[in-house]
Amino acid sequence: MIFRFSLYGFLKNQRYFEPFMMLFLLASGNSFAAVGFLIGFREFCINATNIPAGAIADLYGRRRCMLVSYLAYMIAFLCFGLCPNQLPYLFIAVFFFGIGEAFREGTHKSMIFTWLRLNDRLDENTRVYGYTRSWSKIGSAVSIPIATAIAYFTDNLNTLFLAALIPYGIGFISLCTYPKELDGRPEGKVSGKRVFAHMGQTLHDSVKLPGLRRLMLESMAFEGYFDVIKDYIQPMLKAMVLGIPVLLAVGDERRGTLLIGGQKLVGEYEMEVGVPVLSKIPGINRLFTNRGTTKSSQTILILVRPKIIIQREEEYKSFGMNFDAVPSMLPAAGAAPARP
Repeated sequence: MIFRFSLYGFLKNQRYFEPFMMLFLLASGNSFAAVGFLIGFREFCINATNIPAGAIADLYGRRRCMLVSYLAYMIAFLCFGLCPNQLPYLFIAVFFFGIGEAFREGTHKSMIFTWLRLNDRLDENTRVYGYTRSWSKIGSAVSIPIATAIAYFTDNLNTLFLAALIPYGIGFISLCTYPKELDGRPEGKVSGKRVFAHMGQTLHDSVKLPGLRRLMLESMAFEGYFDVIKDYIQPMLKAMVLGIPVLLAVGDERRGTLLIGGQKLVGEYEMEVGVPVLSKIPGINRLFTNRGTTKSSQTILILVRPKIIIQREEEYKSFGMNFDAVPSMLPAAGAAPARP
């Protein structure tokens, strides 16, 4: 099973289209606004169906929900690869892609922990999950050169989606071989009423139980903070990482300071100051009130000037000697001190 878990992680990241997704959407003449609507619609589909998908997985079976997820993915890939690059078809493809994401997220992790629990190996959860996660990262690394080769030799971005059908088809077959015990404890036929009742009970437990409540709050705080700052910090870190080798390649006397990023904050504030009581009387309040507008501007610049410090050279510059040589200058133990 660990092999199949790792195979799933490797195959699910064979998304050859991801590095070229923006180019694909813009290549057909869609505006940035239209692309933004597509991305927003995808996120809406994921977030709107994520919690119901989890409830369906609990009631109907996790393995079955994973199969539904992969079917939705493959329908989306077929729409992207074979249909014209027009907005109606793109919205259909994005819809199925969002459904696939919603039914997949978190479901396979729960299957891994269910297998560990059934085999009395919960004490190995970190090692097993870390191992399977490493294969997921390897899959991401392998997919990049494959995607580049496909895009280069075919000169057709639609082919990237059709190529992704191969690993996802293999993944679908692999999921079919999972034991039924990994479905959890399905309760038969699913109805909308039972799904919403299960969601309500889960929400009640998450708020009532201290352990779940703390876990939920910590997760919300971390993910919210991470999602807010990652898109802002990442470009600056990327510029810094790319610029440091260039600065280190030149000598210290030629090395300058590199501006890697910054931001400008402009604010406008309206202020009102008046005499107490009199400034509140209609008609004469203008005589006792002073209004003004304040504009402020702040510019934050991020500068980097790397410098390599060699300990021996700095000691010699500061003290005129190298402290590594101090022991050799002292008389050896038991030796008679030198006479003047």
